[in-house]
Amino acid sequence: MINKDQVVSVARLSKLKIQENELEKYTEEISSIVGFFNILNDVDTKGVKPLINSVETEDVIFEDKSRKFDNQNQIIENFSESKERYLKTKPILS
Repeated sequence: MINKDQVVSVARLSKLKIQENELEKYTEEISSIVGFFNILNDVDTKGVKPLINSVETEDVIFEDKSRKFDNQNQIIENFSESKERYLKTKPILS
C-alpha cells in the first residue's frame, strides 16, 4: 500500500527527520492508517446527503460601521515600543 519512498517524501515535506531504523515502522503504521480509510470506499452512501458540518449553523453578518476613536494616545501608551505614531509589534512570520 504505502512504500518507504512515499514515507521519506512525506517526512521531507513535513520537515520531519526519520531515522533509517524507524522507516519500516512508520511505513507499516501509515499503511495501516490508510487501510482504515480504504474501508470507507466499500460503504454504500447512495441516498445520503453530503454533510458539511455536524452542527447546523447560520452566518451572522453585521454591518460595518466606522466610528471615531478619540483616545489614540491610550493605545500608544499600551505598546511596549513605539516611535512617533508608529507601533512595533511582534513578528507574525518567522
